[in-house]
Amino acid sequence: MVLHTLQKLGPAFVEFAQWAAMRRDLFPAHFCERLTALHDDAYMHSWDHAEQMLIETFGTKYGLVVAICRVDCYLLDFL
Repeated sequence: MVLHTLQKLGPAFVEFAQWAAMRRDLFPAHFCERLTALHDDAYMHSWDHAEQMLIETFGTKYGLVVAICRVDCYLLDFL
């Protein structure tokens, strides 16, 4: 339930949780252990969603403002 909620809150919360998972000096071990799932199993949104956010933020010519290298995330394990 906590992991699902953090992911629904957005990437900043997921990043914070990933950081917190590594800080056993600050948080209880059982809490950190649960958050480690976000290192490998975090929800991935589609490219369509990401592109829609870019268009809403920067307009249809977002490529003039933001450089994007589209790589299939599944291939990253082999690089």
